[in-house]
Amino acid sequence: MLLGGSVFWVSECLAPSRDVPAPIVVTQERQEKERARLLALWGRPPTEDEVRQNLHEWVKSEALYREGLRLELDHNDALIRSRVIEKVKERSARLRVDLNPTEEELHKFLRENEAKYREPVRYDLQVYHLPRELDGANPGSQAARDILKKIQNGEDLPGTLLPVQVRGRSRQHLETEYGPHFAIEIEKMPVGEWALVPIKQGVGAVHLAARRGGELAPEHKRRRALADFRRAREAEAMRQEEEKALHKVKVKWE
Repeated sequence: MLLGGSVFWVSECLAPSRDVPAPIVVTQERQEKERARLLALWGRPPTEDEVRQNLHEWVKSEALYREGLRLELDHNDALIRSRVIEKVKERSARLRVDLNPTEEELHKFLRENEAKYREPVRYDLQVYHLPRELDGANPGSQAARDILKKIQNGEDLPGTLLPVQVRGRSRQHLETEYGPHFAIEIEKMPVGEWALVPIKQGVGAVHLAARRGGELAPEHKRRRALADFRRAREAEAMRQEEEKALHKVKVKWE
């Protein structure tokens, strides 16, 4: 049920003028949008009285807005000025430019920005720092191999030999904490494997628990690239609109 195509008039008290003020027209489209908005907000269909009451609030706001314009309250307001400028640029750009790329354009954009769509690789590790007195400073030593075998078999270890849990570290962090040789070896290790790896303090028995990141899933990569492409194209279109607007006016410096 529609509200009868009601037309609400701005009161002469709100807009004193010699000219007859333009009516505030509550269109059928606005009424339907208000019903949909209230349905989404409340989770039930609104009554006609509720729709009418909320539309009356909109009418009052519109009347006040028009009165503000009549009184030129929008003049010399930096916030309003900025918003109007943005809306003009956005509207013009969207009217003139199709933001959706062709497949060829999207593939080209992905190639040019490949690094942007890769997550930093991160590692989860378990590291035992082998004691130097057991000749653990040498990854190839028999002492180091014996300790690694005990760790893998779950045998008892010296009380001072405790694992360090390393979670979500990047290669850069591993290089800083354990040294460049350590990071190189970890990159080559299969997930789930144990190895004896040189570290700054000697040698470590290391278990690579997980490796995460790197190349994004194709669909995720495509969605992100598509959104970025649209933003870039819109920004360029808006920049062009600025240039066009500037060419339409004369600028005089005093």
